Amino acid sequence: IEMICFWRLIAAGLLLQAYSLTKKRSSNAPFTLKNVQEISSSKKWAVATGFFFYIHIWTFVFAVHHTSVAHVVILFSTNPIFTALISRFWLRDAHMSPSMSQRIWAAYPLALLGIFLLLSGDETDQGAHLSGDAMIVFSAFLHSFYLLAARRARMALPNLAVSKTIYLVSGVFFLATGLVFGVDFIHFDPKNGVVVKL
Repeated sequence: IEMICFWRLIAAGLLLQAYSLTKKRSSNAPFTLKNVQEISSSKKWAVATGFFFYIHIWTFVFAVHHTSVAHVVILFSTNPIFTALISRFWLRDAHMSPSMSQRIWAAYPLALLGIFLLLSGDETDQGAHLSGDAMIVFSAFLHSFYLLAARRARMALPNLAVSKTIYLVSGVFFLATGLVFGVDFIHFDPKNGVVVKL
């Protein structure tokens, strides 16, 4: 995963960087201290978003290898719950209307009950899946944080700049992780890949 994501994300980031160089920079916003502060804040959020994107992918792949596909699908569906909670209490989102929040709060008990019933009916060894189950829930949380952080980053920066930063930052983190684990970034062993025969 480190090798594949590094090359894909770095390639995507560099392609977006090359494309951005062909675009003419134009801004109708007046040059003020407030605008400079907003742009600086958005740049920090873009870098943070790249980190959240990286760790979300890494934890998701870890979970896929340590639990069943059914558990991954069911538990990752908690993502909207985390998105609502984070936007309500952490990264406050003015776009969430009070009526929407009330409907979400009413749906929480039903959603959690449904997830509990689905998992309790699984006859597979629950203990063997515990680490993967915990990791996929964490991955769902990180995905929510990634989405909301990206939204903050786009408040004062164009989508192209934010996307480029996310890909490059994520690619660098995958490179660092791969170096720590001794991953070969040049020679790819087909045994480590997923082969789909049609």
